[in-house]
Amino acid sequence: MIAWDYGFMKGVHQLLVAISATLFLGRCWMMWRSNAVLGRTLGSRYLPDAIDTLLLISGITLMVLSAQYPTTYLWMFFKLLLLLLYIVLGAVALHRGKTARVRKWASVAAIGVLGSMIALAMLH
Repeated sequence: MIAWDYGFMKGVHQLLVAISATLFLGRCWMMWRSNAVLGRTLGSRYLPDAIDTLLLISGITLMVLSAQYPTTYLWMFFKLLLLLLYIVLGAVALHRGKTARVRKWASVAAIGVLGSMIALAMLH
C-alpha cells in the first residue's frame, strides 16, 4: 500500500512542479514584457500560491513516505536550501526587486535554481 501511495504522490508532486514552473515562467515573461496584467488577474495573484502550497504539502508527504529527511540525506538538505533560495529569488523577481534590471537578473537566477532542484530530484 505504501508503494502505491508513494507512486501516486510522486506523480502529483511532478505535475505540481510542472504547473508551478510554467506559472513562474509565464509571470517572468509578462514581467519582462512589462505587461500590466501581471498583478491584476486572480490567476496570476492567487493560483501560484495555491499550487505552491499543494506542492509543498506533496513534497513533505513524499519525504515522510520515503523517510528521506534533510537531517539524514545530504541531497535532501541541499534541495531544501535550494528551495529557500528559489523562494527568495522569486520574490525579488516578481515583487521585491527595486528596478527592472534587478527583477530580470533575479528571475534568471531563480530559473537556474529551479532547474538545479529538478535535476537534483531526478538524480535521486
